[in-house]
Amino acid sequence: MIDALRPSLPIGRISIMIFSRGVPWFPYDDIEILSPFPSKMREIFDGMITMLSLGRISFTKSGKRFIEAINESDAVIHAPGGPSIGDIYRGGLSSYLYLYRLFFARIIKNKPIFFYAPSMGPFTNRFDNLARRFLLKRASAIILREGISARYLEEQLDLKSIVTCDSALQNVIPDGYLDRYDNIASILKTIEEKRVIGMTVTDLRWHPVLGKDIALSIRIKEAISGAIGQLLEKGYDILLIPQLFGDDTDIPLLEQFKELNQERIAILPDNVDSYGQQILMSKLHSIISLRHHPNILAAKGRIPFLSISYEYKMKGFVDQLGLPELSMNVEEITAQKIIDKFQYLEDNYLSISRALEDRMPDLERLSKKTTEIIAEMIRNGILR
Repeated sequence: MIDALRPSLPIGRISIMIFSRGVPWFPYDDIEILSPFPSKMREIFDGMITMLSLGRISFTKSGKRFIEAINESDAVIHAPGGPSIGDIYRGGLSSYLYLYRLFFARIIKNKPIFFYAPSMGPFTNRFDNLARRFLLKRASAIILREGISARYLEEQLDLKSIVTCDSALQNVIPDGYLDRYDNIASILKTIEEKRVIGMTVTDLRWHPVLGKDIALSIRIKEAISGAIGQLLEKGYDILLIPQLFGDDTDIPLLEQFKELNQERIAILPDNVDSYGQQILMSKLHSIISLRHHPNILAAKGRIPFLSISYEYKMKGFVDQLGLPELSMNVEEITAQKIIDKFQYLEDNYLSISRALEDRMPDLERLSKKTTEIIAEMIRNGILR
């Protein structure tokens, strides 16, 4: 999003509020990272004060800087992500705290707000929907990355949207990008010499709904362990690719699977960013992923993938590709079902690769539309 918007608009400054805990670094020295607000109890009280005072009064450092950032902004963008507006991640007080930031920007400070290709919904709580619809109806543009979210929005909130595709598809990675990493030489050598499958794993303990199902978490670990064992027997090596960082890092989880075979299972260092990961994925045999964006990046590299889906955003993408057979539901996970799906991938490897070659250019152009629409609206002052 950042790298696409910058050449499209005369941007002077960007401030971002990141909700991951303990962010260790951010790859842009000229972008301000705002502290999540409100997140602590005293900040929740402060948020009420800022609202009632129409942004004139705040008692906390993070609240004051949040107000300043909104005051200084020309537009506010809700960046790509999961369905953070909707019933899955938030309901009740949590929903209002999340909407507060956008409500403050749009209603209190009259700033235009844009939704830059996230997922949304479902919207089944009628009381929560009053606030959601009130805010979303006043957005300058609601652009979504898949049609399932658009159907939720139209059928449950009676609001229209524009459907494009995941924004991660729009960027061209500079040549020589991997030269900045001095700790992946052995991994690159293995990829050149052997058949390597990339895997991303989550036990979903963080998930607001599925995380309550401890039995599912155990089944996921057992299924992944069993599938890795069978893939090693088939002659593949495994590259485990981290997706989380800071206090939420998934490296400890990946280390549990590496113990299955220290020689033939590697973990990609977590300093390799998403651009670096894209290049590496394009060199792999295939991807098996319990996370959303590795599926996106695999398809971008024309690499066959198996999506183990825990949310509809993942199904939405394989539907856009016209390859629903590459997806399975996480709640049905077993080692054998993973291997059966992978066997399908093996048996149809060339046809899947050709399908990706045929269909990805259109989705990549569609991904760029998000930037084009928002940039044109800002340039032309179409900010209702």
